[in-house]
Amino acid sequence: CPASTSNKILLFGQTQLRTSSDYIYVSFRRIISGGATTNNIPGHGNGLLQVGGGQDGWSDGRHWTLIHHLDSPGTESEVQYNMTFRNDNNSTVVTAGNYSTLTAIELEF
Repeated sequence: CPASTSNKILLFGQTQLRTSSDYIYVSFRRIISGGATTNNIPGHGNGLLQVGGGQDGWSDGRHWTLIHHLDSPGTESEVQYNMTFRNDNNSTVVTAGNYSTLTAIELEF
């Protein structure tokens, strides 16, 4: 739980992704206990990172990805974060590797 509503959460997410030929969009999801769920933090249309698309040898392989974001949940309630993955055609299989990490650090303001 954040100690103050003005505190921020610094998020670092790392994972290994694999796609066949379509784009994968990576972002964070915030779930506030007893409150709202916010997908696609920080709200960019395609998330924080775009991987794949068959360009420059990105398709049919494994790719290490790292995303980060400074979040302002504005609450003292319990907050849960997840990394989320989606593709651009809803039919490509997106596989996250065995070595995924998500680190959240509270910063006092």
